[in-house]
Parts: sequence; C-alpha cells; structure tokens
Amino acid sequence: MKLKYLCLTITFIFLLSCTTSPDNKQAKIYVSSLESLMDKDSEEVVSQITDTWEFNCTKIWRAEDPAIKDVIDVVKDKTKFTKQEANNIFSSKGKYKVMFFFKYLRDESVRLGTISSGGYSTAKDFSKTRKFVRHAYIRVVFRDGKLIHFRVWPSVEVWIS
Repeated sequence: MKLKYLCLTITFIFLLSCTTSPDNKQAKIYVSSLESLMDKDSEEVVSQITDTWEFNCTKIWRAEDPAIKDVIDVVKDKTKFTKQEANNIFSSKGKYKVMFFFKYLRDESVRLGTISSGGYSTAKDFSKTRKFVRHAYIRVVFRDGKLIHFRVWPSVEVWIS
C-alpha cells in the first residue's frame, strides 16, 4: 500500500512540474521577442513593451560610464542587478539607459488554516485572509541607444494585506 502511495505521489509531482503556468508561457513570448530586438533602437523596443504588451514604465536611470557600485545601488527591489550581472553588462564604456517596466496580472488571496493528520484542510480562519497582487516585470538596458540586455520576471507577488 505504501509503495502505491509513493508511486502515485511521485507521478503527481512529476505531472505538476511538467505543466507551465500562463504567466510562464507569456514570459517566453516576451523573451523571444526581446531577443529578436537586440541591438535595435530604444524607441522600437519601448514601443513593443508599452504599446503591444501594455507594460507601464516605472523608472528610468541614465548614466555615462557608470561604476559597478552605482549600478548595484540603483534598485533595491526585485529587479535589482546582481554584482556579476552588473559587471557583465556595464563593463564597456558608453551612455547607458536602464528602464524598468511592470504589468498588473491579477489579484489573489490565501486563507490561513491548518491541515489535519489525514491531509485535509480544517479550521479555515476566514478573518485571516491574506491578499496579494501579481505583476510581471521587464528590465531593459540600452548602451548608446541600442538594446544590449534584458530580463523578464513573469510573475512576482506583492503582498497588500
């Protein structure tokens, strides 16, 4: 009996890992489109992101030959640069423009409760509902007006209560 339960559990986990969420499917579209826009002018890239995909620009950062420390200090949220990423992107001299975009995806909520020893949900506390919003983020980097780097976050949760 335990072997059947173990096999069913492993199969179920495998099947769940094979499925992709709609957010990830959309992110693959963003990535493939942005890859085709590498070395294109900033106007064309921004038009694609804002007009076609309906993202909103949240921040623009400009610098000429920036120091790596300055690049890392630009953003402190989910779209920040890692030290290695900053070294790879900003090693060449030039005029840089970094743009951050976000798009609202949906609201979600979770109720807090307990799980019984049988695995059933019990004692749901409807007063303890946590709400959050899902956003997609895109960060693009231009050097001398041409797209040189981008990164896509398909679904990021922001807790609101």
